[in-house]
Amino acid sequence: MSSELCMIGYSLVLAMNYLPGMAVITLNVIGDAATNVIVSFKEKVLNKDVYYK
Repeated sequence: MSSELCMIGYSLVLAMNYLPGMAVITLNVIGDAATNVIVSFKEKVLNKDVYYK
């Protein structure tokens, strides 16, 4: 009985962690993209014609 409860508990944790995990990945990608744009702008290698296109 104990192992069944552990499996149910673990399944619930995995199910509840799915959506917050997706949000963290989305924020990480947005942050990486913003950082790349800021660093490129500061180092004056940002091609503004391509950026504003």
